[in-house]
Amino acid sequence: MFLRYKANDLTTPLLPNDNIEISELPDGTSVLKLKKTDLTDSSAYIARATNKVGEIDSKINLTVKELKPQILSDITNVNAIRDESAQFSIKATGNPQPTIRWFKNDNEEILPTNEDFELTHDTSSDTFIFKIKKCKAEHQADYSAIITNSGGTDKSKKGKLIITKSPEFIEKPISIDVNENDLTEFRAKIDAYPAAKLTWLFEGKPVTAKDGFDVQTDQTTGTSVLTIKQTLPKHAGKITIKADNPSGSIEETVQCSVKSKNEIFAFDDIEYHLFILAGPKINKKPADIEALLHTDAVFTIDVSGSPKPEIEWLVLFKTD
Repeated sequence: MFLRYKANDLTTPLLPNDNIEISELPDGTSVLKLKKTDLTDSSAYIARATNKVGEIDSKINLTVKELKPQILSDITNVNAIRDESAQFSIKATGNPQPTIRWFKNDNEEILPTNEDFELTHDTSSDTFIFKIKKCKAEHQADYSAIITNSGGTDKSKKGKLIITKSPEFIEKPISIDVNENDLTEFRAKIDAYPAAKLTWLFEGKPVTAKDGFDVQTDQTTGTSVLTIKQTLPKHAGKITIKADNPSGSIEETVQCSVKSKNEIFAFDDIEYHLFILAGPKINKKPADIEALLHTDAVFTIDVSGSPKPEIEWLVLFKTD
């Protein structure tokens, strides 16, 4: 029989129960098995063999040790798309089984009651999982964890949650037919994170105030408005908006068509179109330039006329 050694009781034998199993092997060896030992099982035990001739004791000691938590696979940085889910994971062991506390920016504990997050523990793989259900801008931060049991504590590294969203049009500009001298507006709204850089182009070049363009952009809403306060024939052409951030870029091109003030008149509530021809007129001549060898040389000319003149560039002569 087996006894648990106590100074005042060496007669009460141990009996099988949910935690104690006593058996005998075919060769006559007697076995005492303590299932899932606890700290309270640490003690001296006696194996006592008795028959009609006498009895003999063998004393043994059981020391139950704790194993402090040990991180086997630590947290890493996570790149996430805004409005989608993301998760951090840590693999850690310990005896008794450790518990975990997750933190945002070191001092803000993530509570299980927070509906933005989901905290789980896969015991089969000793993996703790922290899931952000739907990433928002305010979730971008450093995250870490403290793992604890009665044997001690281990602290994880910091993992950064980096949230991005490539630009997407919520509202696109549309092509416009406008009368000469009228006000013209092109509007666009872009969703992106971080906020996209918005650029308006006219015929492939950035618009400028000196050419009659005005741009108003609200980065907080992603809304941008291109205004031409006095639309002239020279403003007829392709209008493009580009949106760029580190995750990507998009663009949309529309047409601005300008009707000359002489083109439209009404009689008896009927609208008539009058087409007045005007020969080409140079509003701004190109200027002579000097260019360094192997660099770009750019000439510009501003021409008006009705219909809109087509421009050809010719070489008058070349220097040998």
